[in-house]
Amino acid sequence: TFPVIFLMLSAHFPIIYGDPYYIPIIFIICFSLVVIKHMMNIYNEFSEWLHVSIAAFTLGTFAVFTIILIPDPIDSNIIETSSAASIDAIDGKKIFSSKGCIVCHQSVSSSIAPSLVGIYGTERKLASGQSVLADEDYLRESILWSTAKVSRGYAASMPGYNDAFTSDEVDKMIAYIKSL
Repeated sequence: TFPVIFLMLSAHFPIIYGDPYYIPIIFIICFSLVVIKHMMNIYNEFSEWLHVSIAAFTLGTFAVFTIILIPDPIDSNIIETSSAASIDAIDGKKIFSSKGCIVCHQSVSSSIAPSLVGIYGTERKLASGQSVLADEDYLRESILWSTAKVSRGYAASMPGYNDAFTSDEVDKMIAYIKSL
């Protein structure tokens, strides 16, 4: 039950999915929770249940923090490019993750939202039947007024962020999307 509750609640906290290694992190957390719950279920038959539960929690926490410290491969690629653009892209990635964009816009397209990897400079088919080039203007409009040009196959469910981001933040997120 603990992993199920964790997964249900974690969808409300996008920071969990903001790390590029979120799948191993979720696996470690769920495994630790399974061990802890199992120990709680057998506490009458196993006298060391509390010690095992504490060890599972401690080792799981240590493993998660160790994974979080692994450098992001995307940041490494960005740093190797031009310096001004790379700093904006790294800042844009932080904004993208902290504002929860990563929850829907994963590295592969899903039924919820398209992936933004490789989107810059491509032709996008819209729900209206038109096509548009995914340039900076398109990305800016899609961030600020998301229902203006909805991609084919997706609902107009992304909220508009016209008041949520400063112009500088939008520029940094565009730099990040361009770097993908």
